[in-house]
Amino acid sequence: MASPRPNLFRRVLRWTLWLGLLAVLAVQLRVLSQGGLRVPDFATELLLRRAGEAGFSARLREIWIDPRGRVLLANPALGFNDPSSRRIATARSVVLQLRRRDLLRGRLVLTRAELHGLELRLPAPHSPDGVELTLLENGEFIFDRPTADQPWSVSQASARVLAVPTSFRGTLPQKVPAASDALPAAPRLRAGLRQFATIYRRVAALPLDSVRSLRIDLDPDQLNVSAEAASLRVPAHPAIPASLTGASLEGVRLVLALPFATPSLGILELEAERLAAPGAFGLSAGAVSARLRT
Repeated sequence: MASPRPNLFRRVLRWTLWLGLLAVLAVQLRVLSQGGLRVPDFATELLLRRAGEAGFSARLREIWIDPRGRVLLANPALGFNDPSSRRIATARSVVLQLRRRDLLRGRLVLTRAELHGLELRLPAPHSPDGVELTLLENGEFIFDRPTADQPWSVSQASARVLAVPTSFRGTLPQKVPAASDALPAAPRLRAGLRQFATIYRRVAALPLDSVRSLRIDLDPDQLNVSAEAASLRVPAHPAIPASLTGASLEGVRLVLALPFATPSLGILELEAERLAAPGAFGLSAGAVSARLRT
């Protein structure tokens, strides 16, 4: 007579497998119904602690992951550990898209990054005026990188830069400007902030109160800031004859080119449809262009 034990073992194994499958299905249904799975608080706190050990001050309300490989960071903020530089970047949310087939193999390959409600600040220690400055606000950005050997490209982007509505296009530099790859992440970012302080001084010197909008074109080596104005006055500049200071320009287009490696050696190109200079001679000219070192 055959022993009933093998049949009992098979029944127990079958029920165990069915219960396991039902548990997996329940988890998947819960994830789908809630739009994702919330990462436990202890994992979020571990991530923030690791950021602190690397020299950063980080804040994060929660993290969500969905089955499509999207990771949502709610209310993130990043800065340095010192009190004067705790808020460099803040956002309403950051959404990271991971490639699903690599995720199933245990590899994290980022192909898209969305930043919503982004604000960037220049901390007081790096600011030319010694006070914290808001460089960018109301930022809405989408960056894409189909493969790891390609630079990040700007797919959609808009923000207010120095309180002026601004659009963006181009590709991001693949390393922090003026930072050695041998440095840890926090010192590299500090080195980059020094360069961005120089960029801020150059952009802030433009007649921003006379332009309605800016366009920023990015490439791996250079940043170009373009602006148009119906009219403006020629400012005092060492490269401009004093007799032209205060002259009226109409139909103006400005392009400021700033190399990331040496932003202090920028070039300003100016084109105007008409120039009218004050003075006894009443000088006027049409189709004016100039190229100045900033």
